[in-house]
Amino acid sequence: MSTVTLDRIERVSSATSPNIVGSVIKTSFYMNRSRQVTSSAANYTAFSFTFYKRESSSLLLVDGIIPTRNADNDGAFYYTEISGTRQYTGIAPNATSTGGSSFISFLQVYTSINTTGARTFTFGWSTNDGGANRPVNVINPDRNDDGRDWRTMTSIVIYEVAQ
Repeated sequence: MSTVTLDRIERVSSATSPNIVGSVIKTSFYMNRSRQVTSSAANYTAFSFTFYKRESSSLLLVDGIIPTRNADNDGAFYYTEISGTRQYTGIAPNATSTGGSSFISFLQVYTSINTTGARTFTFGWSTNDGGANRPVNVINPDRNDDGRDWRTMTSIVIYEVAQ
């Protein structure tokens, strides 16, 4: 059994990143192994889940990785959203041409969610031209996509950091 302990985050402020210093007061996890064939709709929600925010003055640090397969079109923009606050930055797709495995990773900071209670995290994309473009065809690929593939898993951690 492994144990990971993280009780404080400190990062020096720079021109491109906020100053994050504080104690981790809550950690929320999301994991999903279900293979999902995506839609080519102009706006698409791939998945969402609910977590609970403990303190109104805290910030949320979101770290995630999503395995994908069959990059289709790069005319779409990934986003994450927490209860109506949407972000398009901090998301790094590693797309390959059709037929290849890839992944999407992200590290984002939400500073403006100033209420406690249930919050909804959403991951999806919207197209730049309103057309039917999808950046990937499959989320969490498995042996259905390639006999050599093992089942993969989306993993997201939300750290609530006291300020």
